[in-house]
Amino acid sequence: MQEQIFPTWRYHRTREACIVRNADELEALGEGWADTPAAFNEPEPEPELAPEEPGEAPEDAGAKQPEPTDEEKKKAARRAADKARREAAKAAKQ
Repeated sequence: MQEQIFPTWRYHRTREACIVRNADELEALGEGWADTPAAFNEPEPEPELAPEEPGEAPEDAGAKQPEPTDEEKKKAARRAADKARREAAKAAKQ
């Protein structure tokens, strides 16, 4: 396995790219992240859906989304802080 150098960018198929500062942050991201956006050049496979009967509503229609976990909230806060720092640095260069 290649030695990881931090900080480093991480990319996800459906989420915003982020900077990871250490191995703990990298592990906290979970699955689905890559070290290059090229990892997602192939189209995402379409999920196979069971056919619905006409006039039948999906089982989860109107279902409430589950509340994010504390870890997910922390990750979102880190991403927002990283984005704000990037935008501030970009504005300072202008």
